[in-house]
Amino acid sequence: MGAKQDHPLAFQQSQGVICFSATRNSAVYQLLRRVPDRSTQLPFSYSAGQHTLAIEQNTLTLDQVTAVLNGKRVLAPPKDITEVRNAFEIYERLEALDPYSIDDLLAAHAVMMRGLEQEAGEFRSRPVGVVNQAGEIVHFGTLPQYVPEAVTNLLEWVKSSELPMLIRSCVFHYEFELIHPFADGNGRTGRLWHTLLLSKWNPIFVWLPVESIVHLNHWFNDKPLLSL
Repeated sequence: MGAKQDHPLAFQQSQGVICFSATRNSAVYQLLRRVPDRSTQLPFSYSAGQHTLAIEQNTLTLDQVTAVLNGKRVLAPPKDITEVRNAFEIYERLEALDPYSIDDLLAAHAVMMRGLEQEAGEFRSRPVGVVNQAGEIVHFGTLPQYVPEAVTNLLEWVKSSELPMLIRSCVFHYEFELIHPFADGNGRTGRLWHTLLLSKWNPIFVWLPVESIVHLNHWFNDKPLLSL
């Protein structure tokens, strides 16, 4: 048998608080190396917005994102530029959002998908499914008439559960994507809300956003972040 490999994340619980350390070959370690000298960093909203959009195949680099947000002209698809401006606007409002408010969730989606989706800021009005390359339906979202209740129940559970927030936020994100409450923009809205939940619990997650961890996890060897 080969030598035992360290788990990329080592968890330890003490007095009800879960802590973790990251091994050097993990995406989390690579990201922690960047947290922060705040005086020299770009605003959080620049990098978090760029990372969440890169996951969605947005083509703009961080330098181009910075140029767009500084009012400079950038040669890029108009849709990609609109996505950047929308994402930056809502990430700038992150601190003011209530993670347990349906109204705030819908308002955030309205900003994120403005000019990109007809039902921006509204729960979807039609069924949706995920189809694989073979044309087979691999997931069918909650029927639209049940979506508002499903999302309300999910947020109420996250607020009232006694589980650690690290676990609650992950459960929220998983269930949110299963419900698939919007016609489009579910991935970026789910990541935004995951970061919102964590940042309200511990401000370090403003500088260690979920979006960046997910994006960097794809970048570093395309391996799962947690291989249990």
